[in-house]
Order: sequence, then C-alpha cells, then structure tokens
Amino acid sequence: MTNEELMQLTYLRAELADCINRFRMLEEESSHATSLITGLPNAKRIGDPTAEMAVRLNELKRQISNRLLKVLDEIIRLEKGLSMVDNTLIRQALIYRYIDGNTWSLVADRLGGDHTADSVRKACNRYLQRNGKTAV
Repeated sequence: MTNEELMQLTYLRAELADCINRFRMLEEESSHATSLITGLPNAKRIGDPTAEMAVRLNELKRQISNRLLKVLDEIIRLEKGLSMVDNTLIRQALIYRYIDGNTWSLVADRLGGDHTADSVRKACNRYLQRNGKTAV
C-alpha cells in the first residue's frame, strides 16, 4: 500500500456512493419510461421507442455496474491491506485517517491519550517505511 493508494479510499467511497445513486436514478427512470412514451404511431420513426429506451437504459446500468464492481474491488483490496497491519495503534490510525477520512488531528483525538496529529502521522510514516511501504 502506498500513500497514494490509501488516499484513494476517500475518493473511492465517494465514487461508490455516486455509482449507487446513479444506478437508483436509472432504475427509477426506467420504471417511469413507459409513462413518458405514449406509444402513438409516428410517421418519422421506425421501431419501438420504448424498446430503444430500455436498451439504452440497460446499457447505462451495465456500465455503472461494471464501474461499481471495479470500485468495490479496489476498496476491498485496500481495506484488506489495512487489516493486515499488525500494530493495533497504527492500524486504527490508518483506518481513522483513510477509511473514515479524518484529519490527522481528529485521528489523534479519536486515539486518545497524549497523541498529537504530528506524533500519529510520524508513527504511521515510520511503520510504513519499516514495512517497505510509502510514507504518508
């Protein structure tokens, strides 16, 4: 895990929520699609407009589903990496920072004790450097 990968967790979670919202909106649109189409014959158009809309909506849903799966795979990979951190304090600090999206100051507050933002950040940096990972 690198710092850049860990920082992506916050953005991945936002993208995940966006994918879910878009998918839900498409589901709602597709359920209301028949009310938008009168089904009256149109001399300028050949084909079934309802079927065309359904095909396009399904293609959009498929694309969003594929993006959603990629985002979930990346989140799982990064969270699995964090769960493998053997030092409890460091693991908690990294989870608070990168999964929960807290600032180093809030991480220190959540950890309690005499921890400061700098001491927590430096401890995480040292841990990652000792374990061959990029410092945060």
